[in-house]
Amino acid sequence: TVSIINSKAIYNEVSEKTHQTGTIHFNRMSAVILKIKNHDLSDSDSLQIHASAFAMDTTFVQMRLKESYSDSLATFPIIINTKPFDLKVLNSFLVPIMNVKVKSGFVDLLQMRAIAREYISLGEIKFF
Repeated sequence: TVSIINSKAIYNEVSEKTHQTGTIHFNRMSAVILKIKNHDLSDSDSLQIHASAFAMDTTFVQMRLKESYSDSLATFPIIINTKPFDLKVLNSFLVPIMNVKVKSGFVDLLQMRAIAREYISLGEIKFF
């Protein structure tokens, strides 16, 4: 088990269309990474990550991820939930990446559920 306490992570994405970089900062991040292995793997062994952080130092985000070591397609379900937040906080990412700016909006709850694989991902995001 690996524990991460009060850390920072920065996600950058460069747009192929605008050639600009959008950035999301994750502060006050805590995470627990469970079942880390590289030998004696069985079909029931799966890496698990439980993490929480404040995106852009304002939006509380929780994430859970699980990936089987034996899955040749590297499939992993991921669940993300947030607390209420002002959508304008996303502008520092959206403007450079998509040339979209949120003028106003508030989210009571964001829920994302997805299943990612090596060649395809499926999921949904719900805003409340």
